[in-house]
Amino acid sequence: MKRRTLALGLLTGLTGCSILPERPPLKLYTLLANLSAQNCSAPKRRLSSVRINSPMIASPYDSTRCYVLAKDSRVYNTDINRFSSNPGNFIGDGLREVIQNCGPWNVVLSPNSISTPAYQLTVFVSKFFINAVQKPFAAVVEMEVSVIASVSGKLIFHQTYFQTQNAATDNMAGAVNAFDICLENIFLTLTNDLNKQASRM
Repeated sequence: MKRRTLALGLLTGLTGCSILPERPPLKLYTLLANLSAQNCSAPKRRLSSVRINSPMIASPYDSTRCYVLAKDSRVYNTDINRFSSNPGNFIGDGLREVIQNCGPWNVVLSPNSISTPAYQLTVFVSKFFINAVQKPFAAVVEMEVSVIASVSGKLIFHQTYFQTQNAATDNMAGAVNAFDICLENIFLTLTNDLNKQASRM
């Protein structure tokens, strides 16, 4: 009887205070939430279509965690501060919006479209991290873009874009804003390049 009473007392005491440390709640962030209107002149649209495939992201950046390059040359990932979705989803959605508004094609298709496009655009993000080796911290983005003619399989466009942007504040909010600036700059340069190449497509 005494043992049962002691065990119940112990359980009651433990319910009042946890022996596990309290974990702070996750802080989730989005990318390109306020994608600004691109300063592009209305291009002469080609009467053709392009499918923008879901971007591929190099490991380990293909994650909801943000990666940080530190002074010891090691790359760390964030734990509490995370993206609300894989960065590839944000980049794909943003790129489709920009190409639809500023690119050379009349029709822009999503990755899951059943229509057969005239062209396919693929994206490979090889770098996507925060450089914290020195202050101010800076976002680093490198993106490789290719366009292939669907029928012939011919590569008609291939370019690598690199951007870095200092963060206004050395925290996750500053990092996200810096990522947004990098991506918007890449999108603008990319659409300009595609419009220049339109006559060859």
